[in-house]
Amino acid sequence: MEIETILEEGDELEVRIHGENHTYMNLLRSYLQNDQDVVFVAYKIPHPLLDSTRPLLKVHTNGKKTPWQALKDANNAIISKVDEFRKAL
Repeated sequence: MEIETILEEGDELEVRIHGENHTYMNLLRSYLQNDQDVVFVAYKIPHPLLDSTRPLLKVHTNGKKTPWQALKDANNAIISKVDEFRKAL
């Protein structure tokens, strides 16, 4: 997974996450929304015929943590949940 920084200003971050689709992006958005320090999170995927493999993610935090930290925390929580599922099988 390649992450391309589009905008990074204070508590705002916009990144393109190459090679991902709605499955991962919606999961990531959901975990970020559950973070009390995240004020706003959204993603969009361009039209499938134009460029559907480079979704844009926007994250805005309240200043208690950086958007990068919120993104890392969400990814770690997802990894932890996946590990729980693997152990349960």
